[in-house]
Amino acid sequence: MSAFRNLRQEALALKHYVGPYAALNSVCFVIDAALVFVLTHTTNLYYLLAVVISFLMSSACLFIGARYLVFIETETTLFRSFVSFCQVVCIKLVLASLYIFTLVELAGFSPFVARIISGGIEAITAFLLDYFRTFAMHRVRGQ
Repeated sequence: MSAFRNLRQEALALKHYVGPYAALNSVCFVIDAALVFVLTHTTNLYYLLAVVISFLMSSACLFIGARYLVFIETETTLFRSFVSFCQVVCIKLVLASLYIFTLVELAGFSPFVARIISGGIEAITAFLLDYFRTFAMHRVRGQ
């Protein structure tokens, strides 16, 4: 029964962070999508390279915003958070590249549309990975 109670407490704690993180992630995603569009349409850069560049830029904005605006009461050090965040970004980048490559090459979508579709999938995993792994908020909440 205590496992269910802990799970319930964790779900209630997540509710506090979902709104601010979603707003921040939305702003970073707009930056990401705009960079993909600009890099692929104005510079004729190969779409996977454009995705990597835009993904890394928006991820840097997300880390800074999440650290100082959303997960303020984290007890992890800046260095530990950054290392964990880099690990999460590497995982997300590999998955995003696979999604985008599949959508562009096999399904025939444009790189911009493929980035938007893959971004929706990444948003959920990004929040959960940042909450539990990068900023270890479940430890701060006393659980």
